[in-house]
Amino acid sequence: MIRSMCAEMGRRIRERREIIGYTREEFAEKLDISVTFAADIELGKKGMSLDTLIKICELFSVSADYIIWGKGEHTENNLLDLLSGLDKNEIEYAEDIIRSYVKAVSEVKLKNRCEEQIEK
Repeated sequence: MIRSMCAEMGRRIRERREIIGYTREEFAEKLDISVTFAADIELGKKGMSLDTLIKICELFSVSADYIIWGKGEHTENNLLDLLSGLDKNEIEYAEDIIRSYVKAVSEVKLKNRCEEQIEK
């Protein structure tokens, strides 16, 4: 059960990373973990600390419930509904815009969190 849970968590993390457009290297760097450890998390080979889980949630703007259970803050269906009337080129353009937006917001949140940690 634990192994399948880690595999599902890793799958959701990898999907979010790819949606945002981070390489595994960029992802690992932002979390201050090794690329190998990031790969192990995504593949469900290893678990992670609470601190790493929190950083991932902040980086991807999702809840821990979503990462752990697949429930909670995840708006894919709402976005699909919004995009359903667009043609293929318009959808690709919208995806690029959304990806850039999510990446920028995630970077600001992570930067703010790091600054708060430094101040403490």
